[in-house]
Amino acid sequence: MGDSPKGDLSTTSSTHTSILQEALGSNRRASESLMYSYKRSFNGFVAKLTEEEKNRIANMDAVVSVFPNGRKELHTTRKIIGAKYYRINGEFPPGDIQSPRDTQGHGSHTTSIAAGRSVSNASLYGLGSGIARGEVPSARIAVYKICWSDSCYDADILSAFDDAIADGVDIISLSVGGSSPYQYFEDSIAIGAFHSMKNGILTSNSAGNSGPDPQTVTNLSPWSLSVAASTIDRRFVTDVQLGNGEVYEGVSINTFDLEDQYPLVYGGDVPNTEAGYNGSESRYCEENSLDKSKVRGKIVLCDWTYNGTIIAGAVGAIMQDDFNDAAFSFPISSTYLSTNDGTEVYNYLYKIRYIYIYIPKYFLIL
Repeated sequence: MGDSPKGDLSTTSSTHTSILQEALGSNRRASESLMYSYKRSFNGFVAKLTEEEKNRIANMDAVVSVFPNGRKELHTTRKIIGAKYYRINGEFPPGDIQSPRDTQGHGSHTTSIAAGRSVSNASLYGLGSGIARGEVPSARIAVYKICWSDSCYDADILSAFDDAIADGVDIISLSVGGSSPYQYFEDSIAIGAFHSMKNGILTSNSAGNSGPDPQTVTNLSPWSLSVAASTIDRRFVTDVQLGNGEVYEGVSINTFDLEDQYPLVYGGDVPNTEAGYNGSESRYCEENSLDKSKVRGKIVLCDWTYNGTIIAGAVGAIMQDDFNDAAFSFPISSTYLSTNDGTEVYNYLYKIRYIYIYIPKYFLIL
């Protein structure tokens, strides 16, 4: 995968230029094409090439692999001892800060998991109160920022690996990956982790953003550690109580207690017609799809995860989906019902036409 160069590192760039000169047939084109030379920890380079030029280099005996500069995605502290940032094209998306600073919160979040200091009386809206801390609170952090609001380039990933290995870090934590697995010789993370392993450095990867279905792990190299989220032996239940006393068990972390019953409306019956929506669209409770005058002060029954009920002034929402493996929190009183229970609530609404319901605060089942 490109052993680290031996001897004078300055000759490595010359070797890369020579390879390009042979493939491109021009000294000037070779110099203009070369963008990165990896030479501190492993041997490789980044260059601007046509498809024909790429194939010429790929067929050279000394070349292990050639692959395009693809993009990776983010997989969702103060103890900094060093920080760098990388951007292969030198162009920064609007809103990003041209520095190692974290502008989205992802880096701070993952760093806190790895090395966050102990925080007493931490909880999620009163749930699970106790001490929160990272894996190794005494660890120090060296930051190599490779991701921006538009993606994480392979060339930058390899450059960061090259520097981190040469800097002598002990562990590389990388919550980045592709949407699907790559061949090892075409995977910047697998290549970087391989050279980390050769230098006695463990690379801890996020397993991916998908799951829990089989074959959804995207970081697969056997020389790195792939870490995934797991489940817990408890459920977060938020019930729905109808005016007739019937109770349906829902799933959410609902921190609100309405303390009273409110009228229920179906999203498909209250479209924002002035904005051009009809019931087939408003049933999903998308933003701006609901009529504020008919939703304000009511609980809305939605056929999918809502994001428009808050803006429309609803006090609560009931969503229908067979989504039982995770519980989410929402900014208004909300819960998920199974599609069967959601259908029963819908049928009851159309039978009575005007009903009141109650969504209590969540409770925990161990």
